[in-house]
Amino acid sequence: MRRHSAIAFSLFLFLALILLVSCSDAQKSYDKGDYRAVITKIDKKKNPTAWDYLLKARSYIHLGEESRASESVFMYLMLDTEPSDDRAFAVSWFLKLNTSDKLSVMALNSSDGTEAMKVLYAAYCREGEPDKASEILETLSKTLPFTDYLSLMLETPVDIPRIIDTFAAWYGTVTDGEKGTYITLLERFSSTAPIQEADAKRLLSLTDILMNDNYYLNNEIQLSVLLKTKGNILDLLYDKVNARIYWTQALKLNPDDTELKDKIR
Repeated sequence: MRRHSAIAFSLFLFLALILLVSCSDAQKSYDKGDYRAVITKIDKKKNPTAWDYLLKARSYIHLGEESRASESVFMYLMLDTEPSDDRAFAVSWFLKLNTSDKLSVMALNSSDGTEAMKVLYAAYCREGEPDKASEILETLSKTLPFTDYLSLMLETPVDIPRIIDTFAAWYGTVTDGEKGTYITLLERFSSTAPIQEADAKRLLSLTDILMNDNYYLNNEIQLSVLLKTKGNILDLLYDKVNARIYWTQALKLNPDDTELKDKIR
C-alpha cells in the first residue's frame, strides 16, 4: 500500500515538474521575443492553463495577428474570472476582437468595467435576456452621465418605461448646455423605439412641459426638433392630423430637415 502511494506521489511530482518546465519554457521564449515558438509550445500541451492562453494571446498580438488572438483571449477569460491586471488586459482585447453576443455573455461579467458592461448590456438585449440586461443598467445608472446612459439604452431600446423615467429624471437637472442633446435624444427615441400607447401618452406629457421652456421657445432649430418630436408621438397615438400640423410647423422653422419633408409628403 505504501509502495503504491509512493509511486503515485512520484508520478504526481513528475507531471508537475513537466508542467512547470513547459510553462517556464514558453515564458522563456516569450521573454526572448520568439512569439511563434511560444504558440507552438503551448499548442503541444494537452491541458493549457489560463496563463498559457494569455501568453498565447499576447504572442499573437505581438505578431500582428490580432484576429487569431481572439480564441485565446476568450479561453483565458473563461478560466480566470477574478479581477486582475491580466484580466483587464484580456477584456480590452476581447472588446476589440469579439463580435459575438453569445461569447460576450459567456466571457464578461459586471466587474470588468464600464465598457464591458455596455457590451454585455447590448448582448443580453439581443440574446433575449431582459432581466439580466436590466441588472446591468441598474449598475450603469450609478456611474454613467445621463447622456451616455440614454444613448446606450437607445441603441437597444427594450425597457421603454425605464427610458422615459430617465428622460423625466434628467430634465429635473438638465442644464441649458445639455438641452440640445436632450431634445435630440428624445426625438431619436420618439422616432425609432417600439413605444406602446400608455408610454406614448407619458412621453406626450413630457413634451408639453418642454413646450414651456424658454430655451426651446427662443431657439428656432431646437424648437423645430421639439415640434417634430411632439408630432412623432402624436403619430404613435394615431392622431395623424395633429401630427402633421406639428411636423409642418417644425419644417417651417427648419426647411433643411429632409426627414420632416418625407413625413408630410
